[in-house]
Amino acid sequence: MARRNLSKKYPIKHKRPTGQIIERAPNQYMVWVHSHTIENNGKKRYTKTWRTLKEADADLARVVAQRNRGNGIIDTNENLRSFIERFLVEAHEPRVKPYVHRKVAGAFKYWVYPFIGYKKVRKIQATDIHDLYATLREKVSERTGEKLSQATIQRVHVHLRMVFNWGVRTGQLSRHPMEAVQVRKPVRQKMVVFTEEEIRLLLREWDKYQAEDILRIQYGPIFNLAYETGMRPEEYLGLQWSDLNLTAEVPCISVQRVAIRDIALGGWWFDEPKTAQSVRNIPISGELAERLRQHKINIEQYRRKRGDRWRENDLVFPNQTGEPLYQYLLSDLFREVVNRIWLEPTDYRLYTLRHTMATHAIARKVNIKAVSERLGHANISRTLETYTHVLPSMQMEAVETLGAIAYSNPPEEKSKDDSEQTPIVDLTMNEDQVQRPF
Repeated sequence: MARRNLSKKYPIKHKRPTGQIIERAPNQYMVWVHSHTIENNGKKRYTKTWRTLKEADADLARVVAQRNRGNGIIDTNENLRSFIERFLVEAHEPRVKPYVHRKVAGAFKYWVYPFIGYKKVRKIQATDIHDLYATLREKVSERTGEKLSQATIQRVHVHLRMVFNWGVRTGQLSRHPMEAVQVRKPVRQKMVVFTEEEIRLLLREWDKYQAEDILRIQYGPIFNLAYETGMRPEEYLGLQWSDLNLTAEVPCISVQRVAIRDIALGGWWFDEPKTAQSVRNIPISGELAERLRQHKINIEQYRRKRGDRWRENDLVFPNQTGEPLYQYLLSDLFREVVNRIWLEPTDYRLYTLRHTMATHAIARKVNIKAVSERLGHANISRTLETYTHVLPSMQMEAVETLGAIAYSNPPEEKSKDDSEQTPIVDLTMNEDQVQRPF
């Protein structure tokens, strides 16, 4: 152990053109240099201690050169929590919807900060991330009372990668500790859909259930609409009467908004649909249009009955106060009806109606472009990727059709008499005057 040199009075500052090296004790040379400035003039500094002045000088020259090339010193001396909070403000919040930003910030708050938020960003290793995931697997959620699902851990993994990618992209980090981290993806749930007979049974049972007058307010043809249109739950829960055209020759629904509920904040609001393609017009059947007209009469009667306790939002499927339904309550109701037709309710969810519509339409040879537009997918490839389970049967039909074309007997040659019926085109005519057969 080195003896303290009493002839020196520490700390000793070795000033350099940019930054300085502070000799704090024998064999302790701390590099000190400004890294970058964040909002409200918060200054961040880079500090690192070396055993010799030569090593400290070399490190100072390195970080100064890196700072001059980018937005800050690589391997800045900042803890992970501060680094993530800066990412959320500078890079995440400006480009996502507010409720998405709150969800991501909440995931960091509950599942990252308490465990590794205090660690220096430049010192985080892949083993630290693996240890975090091992801890989360044993963590019990206060909301559900059960251990965290693999899907939650996967989301934390995606969010952390997003943060470190930003750090490397902006020149604040020289390495990416997440590159060596692998996390098991959650088992993708098998897509379960209703058969054509089952969906008819379900909708008939739903009519019977409502006729029993169990519900405080009638929800009308909500499951009929969910199946026929393939709309997402947040889309039909945010549907307003002004979005419906039930008197047109072909009745249609205009998807313009979604209803978002934030249980933590205790409120709800309308927001834009998921993608630009999600804003769409969906033609509906005359039967569904008639059911919606009758449902509107029922809602009007209920509204008058509620009086001042009703908050008018023009919703097609309101709850008993006039606000959007809670999606989890509607899910419970849906599973109750599923149970009444002797199916396993845990295998089905509200999105099953959307998937069932697409599966039935594709199996019935509806144009895939029309199905994709009805679903509001960003492109056809997304539709094909999601509903690949329908494609094998379509491939068999294609094989049979192409085989029949290639190997069937050729048709008999036409007789000369048939040539008299062949339409003759006068090539001397203008293009617009060409006579074509009907």
